[in-house]
Amino acid sequence: MAIVIEQTSESEGDKDTTFELNITGGAPTQDNLLIAFVGHADNTSITPDPADGWTELVEQTFGNGVLAIYWKIAGAAEPSTLYDFTGGGSERWAGILMEISGHLASNPIDDWAITTGSSDTPMSPSVTVSLDGGLVISGTGFDVEPKNEYIDGGLSNYFVSDSHGAGDDVAVWGGSETIATAGASGTYTHGNDDTGAYAAFTVAVKINEDPTVISANKNSQIFTVLTPTVVANGVISAKKNSQLFTALSPTVLHPTTISANINSQIFTSYNIVRTFKPTINANKSVQKFTALKPSVDGFFVGQAIPGVWPDERTGTGHVDPTGE
Repeated sequence: MAIVIEQTSESEGDKDTTFELNITGGAPTQDNLLIAFVGHADNTSITPDPADGWTELVEQTFGNGVLAIYWKIAGAAEPSTLYDFTGGGSERWAGILMEISGHLASNPIDDWAITTGSSDTPMSPSVTVSLDGGLVISGTGFDVEPKNEYIDGGLSNYFVSDSHGAGDDVAVWGGSETIATAGASGTYTHGNDDTGAYAAFTVAVKINEDPTVISANKNSQIFTVLTPTVVANGVISAKKNSQLFTALSPTVLHPTTISANINSQIFTSYNIVRTFKPTINANKSVQKFTALKPSVDGFFVGQAIPGVWPDERTGTGHVDPTGE
């Protein structure tokens, strides 16, 4: 599964204590990640509508402005037009809303960092991406009007929002990229024709790893053990060629399918501590299949090829200790 930016909305607001962050792509889909980057040309705190359920990631003042980053998991009944934010002073606003899918369901924010200064080429700090394929969003809040602004060459999905007037400008712009290999993202340089105070940020989002699918694929070495504690409604598979696969021992399984395929060597054991009506398949050619042993109240259909000859002799078994 890949992380996907489903929509990006850009909003500007004139001098006011309230701000409407628009939703241009329709009501967000339930369980998607929403991130709001909101800038205000005022040094007082930014507050979202409590009913919207936002969680503050960071709020940072810079020059004559403040940048707040909020996130939330979309519920079943998100608005289709806007989210409301409030500030202390009647000044200009700029904001970006991003809707993201393919993220980790719980605690999707992997890492974040923010720095401040004054420059025409602010640099966003590096963050740590813990999983391959994670998403990085990097940008800056400026207290000057963007003129020929640009984002780091490694980023795409460019976004910009600005509201400017006589000495009370505010802007937010940046972009994103997928990080193929877990590790440090590196820094990102953004630029503008004019020098101004800035708050430069980088946010990493965790990619989803489906906990119900566990797989192991090993060639030319020994795969020793695959021991998940609990697997529900998932698929556990192990495939081994040319060497010994020693054990596949889940502790507790609910309805699922488990398969093992081994060629040219001995598959030594397949031991289920407790099962609830799974289907277990074992396929072994040329060598001996030694054991298929569900221990407690299991239901399986097994096939075994006895001996070491690739012939037609097979045995089938049907064990149903529950009487069903």
